[in-house]
Amino acid sequence: MLFKQLLYFTTVAETLNISAAANKLFVSQPPISRQIMLLEKELGVQLFIRKSRGLELTDPGLILYRQTKDLFANLDAIANNVKDQAASFRGTLKLGSIYSGLPFFDKKN
Repeated sequence: MLFKQLLYFTTVAETLNISAAANKLFVSQPPISRQIMLLEKELGVQLFIRKSRGLELTDPGLILYRQTKDLFANLDAIANNVKDQAASFRGTLKLGSIYSGLPFFDKKN
């Protein structure tokens, strides 16, 4: 399974329409159809039932869809954790002062 195949599959599963998925992904329809066909062949299952008015997920397709949604949510969480870690400042900050600077911090004056 390729990441691209799972992305295409998930988008088609959400739209239940290859044309709508192609528009959403900014690609043409044939690559999406081909990648889904290859995914079905690799898994040995039919993921969609083709109907005259769109597509319907099969039971194996529904299982794959739920798990790919979890996978993409985990990928988003990983990216956010890495970004948060990179954006935060960690370490020890030590401040020093000499006696003559202390009256400046004295709030009584």
